[in-house]
Amino acid sequence: MKKHLKTLIFAAMTAAVLSCGMNALAVSDVHATLFTSPVFVEGRRAYCLNPQGKGVEYLSYNGTTYIPIRTAGEWMGKNVAWDEDSKTITLSGINEKIYHDTIVDRAVDDDTFLKMSDNGVTVRLRDDIKVVVDGKEQTFQNAKGETVYPINFNNMNYLPVRNIGELSGMTVKYMPQSSPQLHEAIYLRTALTDSQIADGTAY
Repeated sequence: MKKHLKTLIFAAMTAAVLSCGMNALAVSDVHATLFTSPVFVEGRRAYCLNPQGKGVEYLSYNGTTYIPIRTAGEWMGKNVAWDEDSKTITLSGINEKIYHDTIVDRAVDDDTFLKMSDNGVTVRLRDDIKVVVDGKEQTFQNAKGETVYPINFNNMNYLPVRNIGELSGMTVKYMPQSSPQLHEAIYLRTALTDSQIADGTAY
């Protein structure tokens, strides 16, 4: 009986340790870099602003570029809501799409920006967050088909650029740096309809 009890206790402790380990992986701090290369949306360079109207940078983690949910909502023409209890980001409604083509001030001073550019930043990987767009829960994938999750930085949640572009009906193309003169860039543009392609061909 005593041996059986020891086995049960050991099994319970092992399960608890494994559970803690899994939770640590679920919400964990990871290293990200700033993506300071240009991002063009519908032919215009687009910048991200925080709720105070200050410029913030795109972030890059594990090959995926991220934008704040505020920017995601503006690009999609959606209202953005956050529910802390259920850890859910909701994008819904129909608004005018907004693309900021300039920034007046950054959210951080020049010295801090340079340090962040050189050293990167610590962000929190959040696979506990649900993202719901117009009532449908979304799962995000990178160009390789691997699952990617939201990240959190400076109390703002960020979503992957590729998936937000695709949800907005845009094609998303990453162009790597091909020469010292041609820097890397990301291009998002609304895909042409069949009739628009036919009109262009006829013209």
